[in-house]
Amino acid sequence: MFWTGLYVFFTQRVPGITVSARYRNPDGRLYVFGIDITLDALSRFLGSVTIGRSGRAVIIDGNG
Repeated sequence: MFWTGLYVFFTQRVPGITVSARYRNPDGRLYVFGIDITLDALSRFLGSVTIGRSGRAVIIDGNG
Protein backbone atom coordinates (compact mmCIF):
# COMPACT_ATOMS: atom_id res chain seq x y z
CA MET A 1 0.00 0.00 0.00
CA PHE A 2 1.27 3.48 -0.83
CA TRP A 3 0.23 6.73 0.85
CA THR A 4 1.07 10.05 -0.78
CA GLY A 5 2.15 13.10 1.12
CA LEU A 6 -0.35 15.86 1.69
CA TYR A 7 -1.27 17.83 -1.44
CA VAL A 8 -4.11 20.01 -2.76
CA PHE A 9 -6.57 18.16 -5.00
CA PHE A 10 -6.77 19.78 -8.42
CA THR A 11 -10.54 19.45 -8.85
CA GLN A 12 -11.74 20.36 -5.36
CA ARG A 13 -8.91 22.69 -4.33
CA VAL A 14 -8.82 21.12 -0.86
CA PRO A 15 -5.96 19.33 0.95
CA GLY A 16 -5.92 15.57 1.02
CA ILE A 17 -3.97 12.36 0.50
CA THR A 18 -4.20 9.44 -1.89
CA VAL A 19 -3.78 5.79 -0.95
CA SER A 20 -3.21 3.10 -3.55
CA ALA A 21 -2.49 -0.61 -3.67
CA ARG A 22 -1.66 -3.05 -6.43
CA TYR A 23 -3.32 -6.39 -6.91
CA ARG A 24 -2.30 -9.22 -9.22
CA ASN A 25 -5.12 -11.64 -10.03
CA PRO A 26 -4.52 -15.38 -10.49
CA ASP A 27 -4.04 -15.06 -14.27
CA GLY A 28 -1.26 -12.51 -13.74
CA ARG A 29 -3.08 -9.32 -14.69
CA LEU A 30 -1.98 -6.38 -12.55
CA TYR A 31 -4.45 -3.83 -11.18
CA VAL A 32 -3.95 -0.66 -9.16
CA PHE A 33 -6.68 0.62 -6.89
CA GLY A 34 -6.60 4.10 -5.44
CA ILE A 35 -8.72 6.43 -3.37
CA ASP A 36 -8.48 10.13 -2.59
CA ILE A 37 -9.26 11.19 0.97
CA THR A 38 -9.73 14.84 1.89
CA LEU A 39 -8.32 15.90 5.24
CA ASP A 40 -11.81 17.07 6.18
CA ALA A 41 -13.25 13.57 5.57
CA LEU A 42 -10.36 11.96 7.44
CA SER A 43 -10.87 14.32 10.37
CA ARG A 44 -14.61 13.58 10.50
CA PHE A 45 -13.91 9.84 10.45
CA LEU A 46 -11.35 10.06 13.25
CA GLY A 47 -13.74 12.21 15.25
CA SER A 48 -16.38 9.48 14.99
CA VAL A 49 -14.14 6.66 16.23
CA THR A 50 -15.08 5.54 19.73
CA ILE A 51 -12.02 4.99 21.90
CA GLY A 52 -11.90 3.98 25.55
CA ARG A 53 -10.73 6.42 28.21
CA SER A 54 -7.15 5.18 28.14
CA GLY A 55 -7.02 4.33 24.41
CA ARG A 56 -5.55 6.26 21.49
CA ALA A 57 -5.95 6.25 17.71
CA VAL A 58 -2.97 6.87 15.46
CA ILE A 59 -2.28 6.87 11.74
CA ILE A 60 1.10 5.52 10.73
CA ASP A 61 2.77 4.80 7.43
CA GLY A 62 5.03 1.93 6.43
CA ASN A 63 7.97 3.64 8.11
CA GLY A 64 6.18 3.91 11.44
